[in-house]
Amino acid sequence: MDATEKMLQDLFKQMGADELQSQRMASQLLKRANQLAKEESISEIEALQNLLKKILEGQK
Repeated sequence: MDATEKMLQDLFKQMGADELQSQRMASQLLKRANQLAKEESISEIEALQNLLKKILEGQK
């Protein structure tokens, strides 16, 4: 597990997910960011930022 995945797991735990859920959510989010980066010809970081913005907006 890298630092980004750990950070995402911690974020999802703060949002109410349990340990297993947070692991799955972080893994899936990173996979989706990788897919979007390839599809849209953007960096993985930019794709991850866009996805995180959507998640946080959905929490409001």
